[in-house]
Amino acid sequence: MEPRALASLRALDGGAGERLREILEIFLDDGYGLILRIEETIAARSARRLRGFARQLSEIGAHVGAAGLVAVCLELERLGEVGKTAEAGVYMDDLRKEFDLLESEIHEHLAQGH
Repeated sequence: MEPRALASLRALDGGAGERLREILEIFLDDGYGLILRIEETIAARSARRLRGFARQLSEIGAHVGAAGLVAVCLELERLGEVGKTAEAGVYMDDLRKEFDLLESEIHEHLAQGH
């Protein structure tokens, strides 16, 4: 997670941190769901839906400063745009790895009470 992104989110509630905690928890919940949807759309070969779900995950990842996750999502989105869903499957391990890494960072951040 990028410190500047976290600082911006923390500023939403005057630095108290409750809003940041809420945003990070929602990110994790929504992120899990979007990863599952991306997997389903790859299996169904739905390029349009792949593009949309990858874009959604990229956007929420950008809000928390998840550059690695965003990079993988942008590649998935590009593959969806050109209709290459069969090639998208190779990025799922990278996507899960980036999300797992981010999840660990978020849980550590929340445990520290930031």
